[in-house]
Amino acid sequence: DILTSKDLMKPDLKEQLSNSKSPYNANVSRFLMQETQDLDFSTESPVGSCSPNNLVATSPGRIKLRPMTSMGERSSLSEADSPVKRMFTTSKDRMGSMFNDIQEQYEKLKHTSYSGDKEMKQKFKENELGMNFHFNILILGFPEESYPLMNCCMYFLHKLELIKRLNLHEARLALFFKQVESGYIRFNPYHNNVHAADVTQRLMTILCASGAYPSHLRDIDMLAAIVAAAIHDYEHPGTNNAYMVNTGHDIAQQHNDQHVLENNSLRVCLGMLVKTNFVIKMSRSDKRELRKTIISMVLATDMAEHFRVVSQFSQKITQASMQPEGPLRSDQKLTLLEMAMKLADIGHTTLLELEHVHWVTAIQEEFFNQGDAEKEQGLVISPLCDKTKADGGPASGANQIGFFDVICIPMFSAFVEVFPTCAPLLDQLNKNYKYWMCDKEMNENQPNLCASAIAINIIPSEES
Repeated sequence: DILTSKDLMKPDLKEQLSNSKSPYNANVSRFLMQETQDLDFSTESPVGSCSPNNLVATSPGRIKLRPMTSMGERSSLSEADSPVKRMFTTSKDRMGSMFNDIQEQYEKLKHTSYSGDKEMKQKFKENELGMNFHFNILILGFPEESYPLMNCCMYFLHKLELIKRLNLHEARLALFFKQVESGYIRFNPYHNNVHAADVTQRLMTILCASGAYPSHLRDIDMLAAIVAAAIHDYEHPGTNNAYMVNTGHDIAQQHNDQHVLENNSLRVCLGMLVKTNFVIKMSRSDKRELRKTIISMVLATDMAEHFRVVSQFSQKITQASMQPEGPLRSDQKLTLLEMAMKLADIGHTTLLELEHVHWVTAIQEEFFNQGDAEKEQGLVISPLCDKTKADGGPASGANQIGFFDVICIPMFSAFVEVFPTCAPLLDQLNKNYKYWMCDKEMNENQPNLCASAIAINIIPSEES
């Protein structure tokens, strides 16, 4: 009863998904369409760390997760310093302080040019950033106080010559990205500044390798894409939108419970864009278009928008519509950029198996932290957030199979059908799908462990 790619294109998909008898589909359905609860609590979100050392090889082909340990003294944070509360203070004093800081830094930078971290730029160049579908940005090992997101954004802006072509103010641009990166909670296991840099570099790879740029997208579209990728999880507290709504948080109320985290990121970062004004020489109409595109792309990262984006892409973007070369209609352009943004946002699913597992482990830690907070406050534990259940988190074959079947495979398949040069993404996605199939089988039937592991080349056979 697993849904197929064709099923996911149907307009009654949500109803079909809800009525599905498959436990995998039902679990993913609950995750995507989380119903909020009429409760008013506030809570501290536990934090922790995730490192490659937390992945332990046990029996052949089996990955076991070590219990996560807190990062430094983070576990002793006071209630006022919790990520949810500290990062979402929305008073005028906070906004005024932020913009005063921007002005002060700009005064120091306006007579200089941006050079960036030369060592980091060299690493980007050596690893062919923007040219490798399966590049895992974690291998670069960024120091704690470095700015990988800012440097990644500036790297692509220079590489694509967008600063020159769009006549952008380089020092103001660098300041904008530095301020954005400063707003990420670095000790989040998953939604941190490195994740934002990873999404940015993968988005650039997809748009360039697919031929969408420069064949169909303009320079201003690429600038919007870089900014959107950089800001899309700004101030993410490590909890999801449903949690913010269920706890009656000020941010949720401010945005009427709609796209809560995404709208907060946009509100603050677009304010910083206006204040830094690195587009000072851009026409009014181009500024409006830039803003519209950034908003569209960031809102598309809300999983509540998933089926709309995939359905519209299948309707509006076809191989025929991509010929001949030339600018797309405005609605086509936005749909293409939204789809590419979503691909990049969950692009870890196309990394090599164990690198992909590392990212899944990180997101699982965040989910379990949220589940702990929900349990403590008397809330119903959200889907995939219950660490007391054997298959209660994302790092479970059963749950990943549902995620791949319902979300990943249909979306990547639809994109590759139009842009076949991106087929390596789908190829690796299918390999990772087999990995999780093996994981599920090993959990259910231990005697078949070695046979399954050999089948997907996790462990070598005797012949090899």
